[in-house]
Amino acid sequence: LTTQSGFFERLLSDRWVPIRDANGAYFVDGDPVVFEHVLRFLRRKIFPVLYDRIKGHDDAMYLAILEDARYYDIPPLVEWLEQKRYNDAVKIRVRTQKFEGAEGKRFEYPGNTEVEVIPSIYMKKLYACPRDISVHDEEWKCGRRCKQALGDRETLYREEEDIRVLIIENQVVFTIDACHVQE
Repeated sequence: LTTQSGFFERLLSDRWVPIRDANGAYFVDGDPVVFEHVLRFLRRKIFPVLYDRIKGHDDAMYLAILEDARYYDIPPLVEWLEQKRYNDAVKIRVRTQKFEGAEGKRFEYPGNTEVEVIPSIYMKKLYACPRDISVHDEEWKCGRRCKQALGDRETLYREEEDIRVLIIENQVVFTIDACHVQE
């Protein structure tokens, strides 16, 4: 506790007469919810990241921790919070993908990824073989006999409904290195 905090260095030295309870425990005046983050920092040297996918960063808690960090004289934590470097610890990665003919395709995503799927139906233009051969669904698949059957007529196409899907991936990525004290 004493290596990062001037307050605790003074409290636990012989310079002060600290307030103790009946059991001899030191009395530290502070909000226990906020102090939990301060204490975790002092023990592990890991900066607090308070992020929720829906609400974003908990700015109110960051301000409360900042006030306690100032009170407990913890310069690295004060600087990290004042510079809002917690923003460096969390990044949102967004990627879009478009698929045509997506019926029956399977997609898998990691648990930290929100996925929005936006389907739409469109009319797909398909080549119509002049001899009605179903595997000739593209003009290049037809050979000489199909070309002869077509004769001087225009190439025929037919329309078919198909599914087009837009997938929007929204992934929260934590940068662990941004949360450690750089020594």
